[in-house]
Amino acid sequence: MKTKEKRTAADYFRDAAQSLEFEVEGAKLEITEELLALMEEKGISRSELARRMGVAPARITSMLSGANNFTLETLIRAARAVSASLKLHLSPRQCETRWFDFEETTVHPAFSQKKSTPIALPPFQLNNTATNDDAKAA
Repeated sequence: MKTKEKRTAADYFRDAAQSLEFEVEGAKLEITEELLALMEEKGISRSELARRMGVAPARITSMLSGANNFTLETLIRAARAVSASLKLHLSPRQCETRWFDFEETTVHPAFSQKKSTPIALPPFQLNNTATNDDAKAA
């Protein structure tokens, strides 16, 4: 008779950490914490967030409880309500992703995206154009 190998709590945690459910719950927690931090930073209450999103205050309570599976629309509405924008990124599993938020005014001009100014050019003209006779010879 084969005996089972004893598993430690670390083994169970490692297995759980690789599950879809763990990843989903981690993403929900992360977005909820970011939203709460922005609300606090900007002095936005739950009832004010509800008003800005056009939903009932109970919906905000549900959203922030962690029991919600956010839709993209809900995430974008919430971001707009706190004067933010939603940024999504898919990266290969073996890569680490790091986000840096910065205001455009804090970026050195050499690294900022320049807004191009249209240049007024004179009308295009051909000089020494071939006449009909010359064109037939070609």
